[in-house]
Amino acid sequence: MNNFTSVFEELSKLYEEEVREEVVAEEKVKEACTEELTEAADDEIPVDEDPADEVPAEEPAAEDEPRQVICECDKCGALVIKAEADIVVDEESDLVNVEDACQYCEETAGYKIIGVVAPFEEVAEVAEEAPEEAPEAEQEVENIEDFEIVED
Repeated sequence: MNNFTSVFEELSKLYEEEVREEVVAEEKVKEACTEELTEAADDEIPVDEDPADEVPAEEPAAEDEPRQVICECDKCGALVIKAEADIVVDEESDLVNVEDACQYCEETAGYKIIGVVAPFEEVAEVAEEAPEEAPEAEQEVENIEDFEIVED
């Protein structure tokens, strides 16, 4: 039984040494990271006085950008967006791109133009108006003598 006890004591000592070595290694890594962070904090970081000046203003869409047209398949009703330069009007049917096959139904029935893609414009919020008061069911009668009494 002494042999087992001594073996377990040795294993326990080895385990404790291994754990101590891991703790020491972790502490060294922490120290190195802390040193790097303090060195980085010591470096001077240039601060802009007014960072809002550097933000570029939104540029309006260039006039030379191609407009996009929203088309609806005459056969299945699928919506597709095509460049305005790619639109070919068929004089007989008043449809466009009749030779192009629809990517959904694969028919060459042509497309109807239903709109144009426009840039987004923010709209100011409109204050809601108070709803008009509904007429009261029972109105007060100012002078009852003005009404004629009808008996059934």
